[in-house]
This record gives sequence, structure tokens and C-alpha cells, in this order.
Amino acid sequence: MTQPTKQGYFPDNKPIWLFTDKLSVKQEIEDGLNRTVQLIRTPTEFVENLEVVKSGMFADVSVVITDSLPTEIQLNFSILVRSMKTLTGWRIAEVGLEDSVFEGAKTFGTLKEMIRFAQEDRREGQIRELSTDDKTKELILSLEVDLGSEKKKVKKLEEEKVELTARNKETALKVKDLEGKIKNELLPDVQKYREQYEEVASKVKSLERSVTLEKEKAQSYAREKDMLLGQNKDLEYDKKGLEHLGREQNEEIKQLKRQINGLHRDLKKAEEDALNIARSRVDAESHAKLATELKKEREGVRRLETELEKLKIEFSSKTYELQHKNQEIAELRKGTEVIHSVGMTNIVDNCTLERTNVVYIKVFNELPYHRLAIQMLYEQLAEKVDGRSHLMILKVDEGLDDKYFEGIPIYGNLGDVPPEDGVFRLFPNRAMFTEVDRFARNVGLLVVVDYMQNDQYVVKSNARERYITMVQRSEYIKKFNLKGAPLSLDADSVFDIKWDSRIASSEIQENRHAILRMKVAEWVAKIRY
Repeated sequence: MTQPTKQGYFPDNKPIWLFTDKLSVKQEIEDGLNRTVQLIRTPTEFVENLEVVKSGMFADVSVVITDSLPTEIQLNFSILVRSMKTLTGWRIAEVGLEDSVFEGAKTFGTLKEMIRFAQEDRREGQIRELSTDDKTKELILSLEVDLGSEKKKVKKLEEEKVELTARNKETALKVKDLEGKIKNELLPDVQKYREQYEEVASKVKSLERSVTLEKEKAQSYAREKDMLLGQNKDLEYDKKGLEHLGREQNEEIKQLKRQINGLHRDLKKAEEDALNIARSRVDAESHAKLATELKKEREGVRRLETELEKLKIEFSSKTYELQHKNQEIAELRKGTEVIHSVGMTNIVDNCTLERTNVVYIKVFNELPYHRLAIQMLYEQLAEKVDGRSHLMILKVDEGLDDKYFEGIPIYGNLGDVPPEDGVFRLFPNRAMFTEVDRFARNVGLLVVVDYMQNDQYVVKSNARERYITMVQRSEYIKKFNLKGAPLSLDADSVFDIKWDSRIASSEIQENRHAILRMKVAEWVAKIRY
């Protein structure tokens, strides 16, 4: 089945195929062998590449099969194996497989061991290619003998190391006894300390998870902090002013009550005087005079009662406003409690916008130029929309965000995003769309770039919405229950995102961007904004 040549198992002039879905595995092999490796991720790619290396029933190619096979290869693996077994010449290396698939294949437990074998095999192949009369070959062969001798010495030293370890076993047991004595005699509350340690360790782990996000947010929060401190100071002054006004109005109310009580007393006295006059049959003129004074006093009482009622209403209004300001201050002092509670979860918040148009791009497979192309798409769409526009990136930090999104602020809550941040990142969590209505006010367009590897589309719109899903093949949209127009390498893609030789060959950045910008303009025309 396999047929190594004089050049070795991985000849320099022959291709290497790699069956894996991990780009890190490809990168590690290329770094170790200092040469390119061809990824085979679908049966179609296998057939296309087989036509290049096949000659009759002979396939002159090296193949590395890993335990992380791509999904399509796994589904059709038995068919591929039968197809490969009909040809000869394969040089197959199996890495991490529990059972060998191909007879005569080289099997390895780890990728590191396979790379070490390939490097050694390549060196030996280079020696075999030297002519028999070449003195260099004789010198290298003699060095090979010396190397074998040194390897034997190393093996002997390792055996001595094992023997020495066995000798020290008794000492190790004594040390273990001493450790047990320390635990039993000096640390009687071991369980209590262990529980305390686990509790502290859990808190430390939680803090470590928060540190990465907090570092990235620090610069953004510094700016927000200054703004919030200013708002807090203004509210403090408003609060003091309202409290002072409330105290003045309380004093005024007390004074009016005292006046009303005095008027009531005067009114009662006037009524008593009128009654006495009536009883003593004083002349009508005196009685009429007292009646007039009594009427005036009653009108004064009613007027003061009306003013008192107005003051009570105004005081209640100011009291309510003061309570609202206190609540607002408390919310400002909370700071970022919501963001501190954010965790890695598959259950994320979702929202529906009322009057904001949405262009939603789901990135299921990352394709060439897509970050710059989406940035240009957002800029060209923003020119066509009334009101503010924002580009929101939904992505869980995988350690590469500083490289890919350098300088872009990150938030845990949509309500924390200031209007001046046109482009921002939102950390996916259960409360990320808090205060979405306040954010969406005067926002005409929201472009969402969703890197979450799931079938959820978390932003909808009752105005105008357009969904686009970036996949390697358009058929994946139906296969993985996705939705929207395909942004793919196929002919039905809404945007030609395939590798472009004009962009790759240009050494001037302005020219490369100009070519891409023209292609994006066609994309904008298809969206019809």
C-alpha cells in the first residue's frame, strides 16, 4: 500500500496531503518541515488533487491522517479508504489514531513524534542521494555511526537514571511519612484549610477569567469614567439644589399653616363676636360690618388653603424628582456590575429593533478579505442612511482579538456604547442588549458581524433587515440550519470574496484597497440600500 522512495517518506519535490480540520496542525507541520502542506477537507478536494498526483494506478504523494478529521471527510471516510486502497505508491502517516487504517502506514501517537521522524527521514534521504564516491557521504556515514554510539550512551544513562530513582525510593517514602506527620500533627484542620483554599482558588479562577476582558475594557472605561463622574457631579448639585428648595418649601408650608391656624382662630372669634352682637341686639350697622369682615376672613382662608394645596403638589413633584435623581446616582455608582457578571455561555440575549435597519452578517467560515470588505461595506452603507450608523462585532475572545480588532472598544452592555463609537465590539452574554431602546434612538443602520459558531441570529428589526451568512460553500446554509443570502466561494455568493490575483500582486496598499472597494460597491448595489 505504501511505498517510500530513496528520497525518504516525505520527499521535498512531492506534495504532502493533510486530513484535519485544525489550522494549527497544518501550521505546526509546515513549521517543522519548512515546507507547505495541502489541506484536504472535502471529498471534492481529494478528487481534484488526486488527478494531479495520479499516474495510472500509482499515486506519488505523502498523506498525513490525524484524529481530527473534517466533518465531510468523516462522513465519507470509508469510501475514501476504499478508493485509496485501489492505488499504490501512497506514503501514509497516521497520527493519534486508535487503530491503524492502512497496511504498512507509519503510525505515531503524537504530531511531534511524526515531525521528528520526518526530519530524521529527510536527513537520511539526503545522505542516500549522495553519490557513492562522494567523500561527504563517507563523512556523514561515519558521523551516523558516532551518533548511534552516543544514542546508546544516552540510553545507558537513562537506565542508570531509572536505577538511581529506584534507590531513592526509600528516601521518597521517608519524605512522604514526614509530610503525613506534618499534616496529621501540625495541621489538624486540614479539611477546613482545603475548603478555604478551594474557595479562594475558585475566586482566583473567576478573577482570572475577568482579567482578560477587563484589560481590554480598561481604556474604554477610563473615558466612560470621566463622563460618568461629570454626570454624577451634575446630579449631586441638582440633588443639593432640590433638597435646599424642599427645605425652603417646607418652611413656607409651615408658615402658611401657622397663618391658616391664626385665621381660623380669628374666624372663630369673629363668629363668636357676631353671635354675641346678635344676642345683645346691637344695631344692624355693627352686625353688617362684622359680617363683612367675617366674609373677608373666610376668603383669605380659602385663598391660603388653595396656595397650600399648590405647594403640596409642587413639593410632591420635587420629592419625586429628587428620588429619581437619587436612583440615577445609584445606577451610575453601580458602574460595570452587569459586565462583571458576564460569563461564557451559549444562552445569549436577543433583541428586536423598531425603527433601525439591520444588516446581519453571520461568519460561519472566515474567508479572504472579509474583515476589510465588511468595514468598507459598513462605510458605504452609512453614507446612504439618515441618522447614526454603527458596526457591532459579536465575538467571544479567543486570544487573538488584540491582533484582529486592535483599537476597537469592547462593551458588555449595548446601553454602555456612546454615540461616538461607530465601530465597537460586544461581548456575548445574557444581558448584552440591556437599554437597547436608548441605544437605538436616532440610529438609522446597525451592521452586525456575528462570529458566534451557532445557528442563532440575535438581532431582528421591524424596519428593514437583511441576513447574510459567510460559509465556505453555499450548501452549508441549508445543511447547518442557517439563513440569509450566502457569502461563499461559490458562484451564487452575494459578494465575490474569492482570492483575487490583482489584489495579491499589488504592492501598493492604496491600489489593493481601491480594487476591493470597487468590488464592495457592487455588493452594496445588491443589498439595495
